[in-house]
Amino acid sequence: MRTINVYKMQIWIIEALEQSGRIDFVNLHEACSLNNFLAKTTSQKIVCASEAESNKTLLKLDNLANVAHLMIGPEGGWSLNELKLMQDFDNISTVTLGPNILRAETAAATLISQYKLLTS
Repeated sequence: MRTINVYKMQIWIIEALEQSGRIDFVNLHEACSLNNFLAKTTSQKIVCASEAESNKTLLKLDNLANVAHLMIGPEGGWSLNELKLMQDFDNISTVTLGPNILRAETAAATLISQYKLLTS
């Protein structure tokens, strides 16, 4: 796992919150493996954008207001092992963001925008 400059990430979070006019703070948690994250969040609903998903969109999911986490894959997409791992968890729904392959930052903005549009 590569190292992350936590200080720089916290500055980016604060700048994004100020720019968007949010008054709540977003917590930055310690980096962990996908397996550990999924094991810790079994009681929380997760929506995962996946290039392997072709039909299911956010619009087709029930109870979007109960979603605790939105996930996008790494650059290059989810590995077959990661996709298989996610299938083992009942609390994860995979969705498509459309037919195009998106950069990670574009995928994040797209997923958040779709989620906010459908839950507002």
